[in-house]
Amino acid sequence: MSFNFKTKEIENKNQKKIENNLDEIYNTEKKRGEFDFSHLEHKEKNKTIQILMGILFFLFIIFGISIIGFLIFNKQAKFSGEKVIFKIEGPTEISSGSEVTYQINLHNQEAIDLVDVSVNIKFPSDFKLKFSSLASVENSNIWKIEKIKAEETKQIKILGQFLGEVGTSKTISAILNYRPANFSSSFFEKNSSITTILNKTSVVLDIIAPEKNLADSLIDYEIKYKNNTLLPIEAMKIVIKYPEGFTLIKSEPEILQTDNDFWFFSNLQPGEEKILKINGEIKGVPGEIKELKASLGIIDQDNKFRLQAEKTSIVSLIVSNLFVDLRINSQTFTNQSADLGDILDYEIYFKNNGELEIKNLSFEIRLASPNLRWQKIETKILPQELELLSRNSSSFYYFLDSMEGKAFLTWSGDQIPQIFSLKPGEEGSIPFRIFLQDKIFSGESEAENKENFPQNFYLESIVKIKAKISELEKSDFEINSQKITTKIKTQAELKIKIEHFDNTFWPPAIDKESEYQVNWKLNNTMNNLKNVKVSTFLPDNVTWKEQSKVTTGQIKYNPETREVNWEINWLPTYIGEPFSETKIEANFKLSIKPEWLNESIILLKQTFLKADDEFIQDSITTSYDQISID
Repeated sequence: MSFNFKTKEIENKNQKKIENNLDEIYNTEKKRGEFDFSHLEHKEKNKTIQILMGILFFLFIIFGISIIGFLIFNKQAKFSGEKVIFKIEGPTEISSGSEVTYQINLHNQEAIDLVDVSVNIKFPSDFKLKFSSLASVENSNIWKIEKIKAEETKQIKILGQFLGEVGTSKTISAILNYRPANFSSSFFEKNSSITTILNKTSVVLDIIAPEKNLADSLIDYEIKYKNNTLLPIEAMKIVIKYPEGFTLIKSEPEILQTDNDFWFFSNLQPGEEKILKINGEIKGVPGEIKELKASLGIIDQDNKFRLQAEKTSIVSLIVSNLFVDLRINSQTFTNQSADLGDILDYEIYFKNNGELEIKNLSFEIRLASPNLRWQKIETKILPQELELLSRNSSSFYYFLDSMEGKAFLTWSGDQIPQIFSLKPGEEGSIPFRIFLQDKIFSGESEAENKENFPQNFYLESIVKIKAKISELEKSDFEINSQKITTKIKTQAELKIKIEHFDNTFWPPAIDKESEYQVNWKLNNTMNNLKNVKVSTFLPDNVTWKEQSKVTTGQIKYNPETREVNWEINWLPTYIGEPFSETKIEANFKLSIKPEWLNESIILLKQTFLKADDEFIQDSITTSYDQISID
């Protein structure tokens, strides 16, 4: 808006007119330079002055009105909003998970009221709004204020919680929109922001673990975590990165997922501390460094993991150099065989091959079998558990249940001072023996129950040693000997029967032929057999008759070597008398014509039963004495 008051031009014209009038009045000179006062008339002079003063006053009024109008209308036209102060105030550093308060200040230092005021605040995704002093529009991030008067201050207080990662920066930004009251449509905008650094964790995390641990042994970790805020933590997660060669055995609390590397926790109260216990086996070589890393984070409202703290544990592996060897009948093979009724001589041999003293040794021999029992155990050093498990002084066996038989024999330094402390280079041994059962069944009733015939008898033996290295604070360790499986050979039996034919001479006479029927009968017990062979040799004075019969297999005679062989490809378990009605027999006919008579006549030389036991994966051989005729 502009005004066309020609103030300057009017002022100049009036000034010139006044000067002319004054010149006529005061500067009229006579030709000789002298003013003539005789011609002045006082009445006309006063009237002229009044007119001039009135004109000047009018012009002054007009000029003042112009200036005032210019100032008023130009002020409206050039409103900048520089005196509208908009600022967010709050902390620049806080702990993650703690509550924080921000204050939005609005100060109108203009002379004009502000209307249609709104504040739009943009929060980070991990900020949880809990309270505001002014209600937002329909639970949005927009706050509205009807009016801020000139020189008036308004405030909006925001209370919330950051659930972000430690070390990250979080920025809250806001936009102020408003309109000056004397403007009909124009809106003004201002921006403000504040950045807060999450410099501290909401929880305290620590790992307790040994600095040194034995290689190939058990190790314990304790992960401690504490709520370091004044607010409860609703949901948290601990993620574990195990060292190479570590196998988790158990944890407390138990892990629920199959990944075995993270745990969820909830409702950790202010100042509350809890412990995650992890037990496992760690494998490696002496001198190797094993690193376990624990990461703890908060689960926010979007189910995102927000890291709060990380901790790393470093463990150096050492070796105990405790050697243990289990021997059965002087054999250290992991697979052995025995017969029912055998005596198994055990020896637990041990030696400290290291440079550190080993203390608090305890030995436990574990015996396990699903079907094999033992009659008794003899030892010069009475194990702690033997007396508790013994039925009486002459027999000992223990069954955990009907399906799995187990026994545990333990020795400690209380019984053997030698194993209380084992210095470098020292060695020792613990001997004992086990008497195996000599029968398949303990009674006739068991033998009659054909559906429950036991098969594949075996006994597993292993030694477990617990000890401690004296120079290490937490050095309890466990080592195991090799596991020896003693498989029991099947009980295959050959029964030999000789019958004399009534139509021949009896007793034998010189130069008179006597005939005999040889009957071989086989039975087998708990293991399958293959490549079964029964063989014998005939004396020179015994003749093979071409009369033979078998229920299974083939029987052959070699006249050159005079060998009789009965061969069967395969025999199942529990076949033959008294287990089965199926008979496994071979019959053949022999004759003898003695040239002289001794006290006895040999009809069959030594007889052998040979077969491959499929369970023990080895051959078995049984010999039978020669058969003589008295």
